Amino acid sequence: MRIPLNDDQLKTVKLALSTLATEDISREKPVAEIMERIENCEKEFKDKGLRQYAKAAQKRQRDGEIEIDDDAVVSKGEDAGAYVGAWLWVGDDELEEKEDEEACRECGKKYATCGDGYDGMCPDCADKAEDKK
Repeated sequence: MRIPLNDDQLKTVKLALSTLATEDISREKPVAEIMERIENCEKEFKDKGLRQYAKAAQKRQRDGEIEIDDDAVVSKGEDAGAYVGAWLWVGDDELEEKEDEEACRECGKKYATCGDGYDGMCPDCADKAEDKK
């Protein structure tokens, strides 16, 4: 998950977390863990060496296909390089199966389950079955 925050928003979150930890001692450890993760993210983002990987990746982006944000997540590898988080466009036509689609038990054609299909059949096969009655 990624939640972009500006400096003021981040300060507010940190203040709220520290207040929460002081008001309820049972939350002290989870809050400390969250604060440590926030601090690590801040350090990584400010690391100019890691930012260089994001800048290099931006040279490889293609508008509408692969895009890299200025504040992309960068994970330094053990080898000479790093993984850079990117936005990769995936069209609807590339999906294996849409969530609201089902295969017709008669012809195998995909159809929207919220449409005119009936009893596991696509609209065409359902109409044919109705005509046979």
